[in-house]
Amino acid sequence: MKHESCRNAKELIREELNEPDEVADKGLGLQNPLSTMRKLRYEKGERVIPWGDYCYDSKGRCPYWDMAENKEEQNDGFCWFLGKGDWAEDGCFGLLWDQCKCCGKKEDFPNGKLPLYEEYYDPI
Repeated sequence: MKHESCRNAKELIREELNEPDEVADKGLGLQNPLSTMRKLRYEKGERVIPWGDYCYDSKGRCPYWDMAENKEEQNDGFCWFLGKGDWAEDGCFGLLWDQCKCCGKKEDFPNGKLPLYEEYYDPI
């Protein structure tokens, strides 16, 4: 299950590259390299995901968040942690473009309080 998300992302990208259309002639157009994101997922897991309801916090955006250049506006968000984008037909996808968290990880703060930066955010 740990590597399933990256495998799903790789399969999506490979499908797009193997059967490009006039809009997506270079695949999904994701900004982050697959190998880098696979390594991050394997080495850091969910530790680098920010706390809260969004794919960002006061320290920056989630390193798994990406944008597909070849998808329509407001349908171009992508989560490398899940290996899915806004255009997926399942889940809460459709709000990643607005950096609304869909992974369900670290949404509630421990003890109901925002912890100190060092306690909850493992820098890359």
